[in-house]
Amino acid sequence: MQQNFNNNLFQKLYHLNLGQSFTFSPLSIKLAFANLLNGTTGDTRREIIDCLGLPADQDQINSQFKDITQKLQNNNYSQVNIANSVWLNPKYQFSADFLAKSIVELHRIIPD
Repeated sequence: MQQNFNNNLFQKLYHLNLGQSFTFSPLSIKLAFANLLNGTTGDTRREIIDCLGLPADQDQINSQFKDITQKLQNNNYSQVNIANSVWLNPKYQFSADFLAKSIVELHRIIPD
């Protein structure tokens, strides 16, 4: 299912770019949605999981993305730098669970 997401996304981006050269990272897009999933419930959550072909368990999703980013960044064959950020608007309150899972657990960042 994940391969279907990659292929479908490529086809849509290809047609949007009218055959011109372009670059995209399915991993970066999936990491952004993994962050988003930490704060979603219900239909929104199910649709994202179905679209990306991810397991239903959030801890498993976070663990998989944490593992793959660590493996990409800690290998002897290539150099991969991943730059993701979570921007929180102080006008809104965020649950401690979202902050713990999305920021601390998934990206190993300790918020101020």
